[in-house]
Amino acid sequence: MKYGHFRPDGREYIITNPNTPRPWINFLTNEVYAAVISATAGGYSFYKDCKTERLNWWLGPNLYVDRPGRYIYIRDETSRKVWSATWQPIRAPYKKFECRVGLGYQIIHQVTQGIRTEVRYFVPRKETCELWVAKITNKTKKKRKLRLFGYLEFFIGNTDYIGLYN
Repeated sequence: MKYGHFRPDGREYIITNPNTPRPWINFLTNEVYAAVISATAGGYSFYKDCKTERLNWWLGPNLYVDRPGRYIYIRDETSRKVWSATWQPIRAPYKKFECRVGLGYQIIHQVTQGIRTEVRYFVPRKETCELWVAKITNKTKKKRKLRLFGYLEFFIGNTDYIGLYN
């Protein structure tokens, strides 16, 4: 398959090409909180009800553009280059991309500008939140000074009012 494959034991689907025809979505959820996340970290979250208790911005038409989402921006303070740890939204050229989709978690690995990133997204079983755990590794021999910026566009409320903002 040209976008990915199952791990030999079948426990994960591994997406190796982030440029899928449409966003490939994973649901990370417990009984009250859900994070709907694409292979490139697009998507939204909600508490109990996806229509009336939306926590961040994401419209149905965004299904095709896969934005906004949960992003970690990285800036090299020396070269001033900026990229994201999850391919979207910048879509910077990468040396390696991998999104590992499992039950209850999603891990996005990427190597860009000699920096390996790993971002694990999951929803704890007994908490009403989602967690992002990021690991950043310098794969080059030179010393790097990096800055990281998290991004999430909040939208607290009911999706019935979304039409008012368009």
